[in-house]
Amino acid sequence: MEILTESAFAKLNLTLDVLSRREDGYHDIRSVEQTISLRDDVVLNVGTGRKWALHCYQERVRDGAEDTELATEGYPQDAENLAWRAAEVFFDRTGHDPKGLEIFINKRIPMQAGLGGGSADAAAVLRALNRHYGAPLSIGALSELGFSIGADVPFCVMCGTALVEGRGERITKLPDVPEIFFVVCKPDFSISTPELYRAIDGEFIEKRPDHKAMIANLQKGDLLGECDLIMSFLCYNDITEMSRLHRSASARMSRPAVSIRRHGGWTFGSPSVLMMFHRQPGQLDKELTEMDECMPHYYKITDGHGQGAERIMRAEAAFLQGRFVDAQIELERAYAQISGNGQENMALCCDFLAWRLSLCTGDAPRCTMARRRQELLRQHNVSWLNILDATAAYYGALTGGTEEIPPVFREHRLSSLSLLAPGRPMLEMIENQVWLAQGAYAKVIGRSAALLETCAGLHYALVALHVRIQTAAAYAALEKRAEALEQMNAALREAAPDGLLIPFAENFRWLRELLPQCTDGASAELTGRILELGARYEARLTPQPEEPAQPEALMALTAREREIAQLAAARLSNREIAEQLFLSEGSVKQYINQIYSKLLITGDVRTKRKRLAELAAPKS
Repeated sequence: MEILTESAFAKLNLTLDVLSRREDGYHDIRSVEQTISLRDDVVLNVGTGRKWALHCYQERVRDGAEDTELATEGYPQDAENLAWRAAEVFFDRTGHDPKGLEIFINKRIPMQAGLGGGSADAAAVLRALNRHYGAPLSIGALSELGFSIGADVPFCVMCGTALVEGRGERITKLPDVPEIFFVVCKPDFSISTPELYRAIDGEFIEKRPDHKAMIANLQKGDLLGECDLIMSFLCYNDITEMSRLHRSASARMSRPAVSIRRHGGWTFGSPSVLMMFHRQPGQLDKELTEMDECMPHYYKITDGHGQGAERIMRAEAAFLQGRFVDAQIELERAYAQISGNGQENMALCCDFLAWRLSLCTGDAPRCTMARRRQELLRQHNVSWLNILDATAAYYGALTGGTEEIPPVFREHRLSSLSLLAPGRPMLEMIENQVWLAQGAYAKVIGRSAALLETCAGLHYALVALHVRIQTAAAYAALEKRAEALEQMNAALREAAPDGLLIPFAENFRWLRELLPQCTDGASAELTGRILELGARYEARLTPQPEEPAQPEALMALTAREREIAQLAAARLSNREIAEQLFLSEGSVKQYINQIYSKLLITGDVRTKRKRLAELAAPKS
């Protein structure tokens, strides 16, 4: 025998409007209903091996005594009780055989008081049996089953706060009522529901309950949450304050926000998340941690708007610090997180990083710019195309392929676009990079002061760093050594606390001779790392003479494996190969083991290296 227990909660009609009488004799209603803590206790003994039995009673204190008695007067003890009927319809519907059933109901909810006592008991029986048998029926199906017992049973199955319509079968969930106390008073007399409805039929009801006002009051939590969400944008890129408001909104709201479109833009047109949220040198680790903590609350209240932002931001940070393997891992995680969820803005931010990263690792992005453009054209979204143009413009400026830069950047028609203010500085910085690649050095210098001022106002520390480096590069190209060093020293001081390298490496062609002259001692270590990384970066961008045909023995390898095989055959160590190809030593070791396996090379390390060198040697 199994013993099941379930609470049967009373309900209140916060509003009740009795509408027209139906042809079947019942009435349509519209009511905002709420379950309360007043309850009956329902216990079921399943599998008694005896005939069904029901015991419905109320514990009362005996007159003049301290003990209690079980009063059963007025409570049905058989199939007339809705709880019994609930058990019958459940077993009829599911086909289960309880092999004996005994129901005990300890009544606290007054009868004929409009509190749904009998319906609550029936609903409790349905919930308990459904749980016991592994939930064969959904809550919706259980509610439909309850409607065959009584009009109030469906709501009592679901509990909570809801708008109830029709005869009681149409239920719309509403936000939960905040914690509040009701005083429930039951007079000495009772009124049956059928008698009440018959009396209403003969009356003209002039004033009706204001359901909309009641629902609006219940939804104040959602409205306050919407206000918190909107206020968070006034704290734009202050992750600490935005996180506080997102947490508050998340705690208040019972549904996704209506003020944010899930598939809308998230970065205001910026191709970079990190450029938006890195606001102070030396705080990058803190900003990344806060972003990790903030975004789950934002996703909850916006149904996943901007999903993947925190991973993209971490990937960008790793990339700027020269940790390319970590950047690639986080980038792939971001792509996986946003796959298929409609967050095109975030996918474009991934693409922006992927193209920059490809210049450091040699790994091609997922698809070409042309193919990506065709995909976006089918979506008819100008904002997405603007972000792709920004990516293509920046990539073209870095590689020197200025003719491949989209016309809006190449011809400097950015001002003709309708851009959102928070994303404009990033695109203007990219346009600055294009001016630099085109040799318009005075133009770069002339634009930079206003752009730096805008960045200061918006706390765009990373964008400002890029602009300062571009300005230093322009001064250096014009042989304005003093001005170039002033800008470069300031940029190094800003970059050093977070170890940011890539913005310097991307402009190394202009900074190569300038960097050794920088006198800021606090940035000396960073300067040394920039010089090393910058040289490797420039070597990758420098056109190489056409390679001779690969030895036939290596054709079974991938392009990357052949590259590593040639370096290993040239007697470079794993560490030297890793540094040259921007890989970790562990990755190089894995590649070399794969090469040995594919080429069927065995033996000790020296033997395998010698055999690899023989296979990689050009044939005369």
